[in-house]
Amino acid sequence: MSRLLVLLCFLCSNAYVHAEVILRRDTLGSIQGEIQSAGKTGLLLITSENQNKTVRIPWSSIIEIQPKKNRPNIDALLIEGKQIWRAKNRLLRGDIQLALPLLESQFMRLSGTGSSDTRLVTEGLLRALLAQGLIDKAVIPWLETVRLEEAGFTSPYNMLDPILEKESLLCRHLPIMALQLIENNKLDSYAVSHLPKTKFFAQLVEQGVEEGSSFAQQILRTSSGNEEASSTLLAQYGTLEEWQKVWVNYAHFLFAKSKQDIQNAKLYLATVAAVDPTVQPYLTGMAMVQLADILESEQKLDEARRIRYEMNHFFPSHPYFFTNTNKGK
Repeated sequence: MSRLLVLLCFLCSNAYVHAEVILRRDTLGSIQGEIQSAGKTGLLLITSENQNKTVRIPWSSIIEIQPKKNRPNIDALLIEGKQIWRAKNRLLRGDIQLALPLLESQFMRLSGTGSSDTRLVTEGLLRALLAQGLIDKAVIPWLETVRLEEAGFTSPYNMLDPILEKESLLCRHLPIMALQLIENNKLDSYAVSHLPKTKFFAQLVEQGVEEGSSFAQQILRTSSGNEEASSTLLAQYGTLEEWQKVWVNYAHFLFAKSKQDIQNAKLYLATVAAVDPTVQPYLTGMAMVQLADILESEQKLDEARRIRYEMNHFFPSHPYFFTNTNKGK
């Protein structure tokens, strides 16, 4: 009997003698347990504290695994995790140019998967592209961020303003009515998603809209010249947030342009151009450019020159300046 008790004590004291210790970054503590698997979406671990509990640890949070062993697959994933962590830190300190290549390469690797690291990379890329005004390039990262939000992966950027609107999941810095043509094959997987808002937005971007009462649908319908949608938005105008009002005014510029109503087009452009430049920098810059173009066509050269000067002052990095047709303007 005594020998049996000794054996049981020995087994219990050594049950996790081969367990790994996961050292984590920042203020996260270490975790001890038995590794079950390792893949793109994280390290799967049965914890020593609770042998019935399995946790998935993001690679971006792991410094190293002790004891060190020869495990090429895990070592490679640890390197990828360090790159993700670096990208996030660079983004948070405002080094967009340094963060962008890392985020782009990691997005190519992780897109379509479901993990905390996927959300970190995808939303980070979305933020980086929007900071540069690259709204067309930001469409796929936005749809991927919406997909991850619907799938339950929350934002790791709690220290920043939310990138998605709480209810609609629109991105206020991605004005859908100002997008150029997006390649359909890039939208296909989102357009057939089982997640309702991911599917809705992908189809909206890909196919446009004929009917619908959502804010996004009314914006697109107004931009295309639909008078009923225009009236609806104008009736709601006083209840909207500032960014929504800018979207509405820009959509009505497109509405007036489609009707060849130059006077109202100028009025709506002037309204958007006068907005605080931090509210909707992309649209405000584009409104200034297009207003200047109209004034030049009317031979109002001094006014056009003043507006271009102000645009250059407020938005020196606006993507308008870096397109082939506009370089040097």
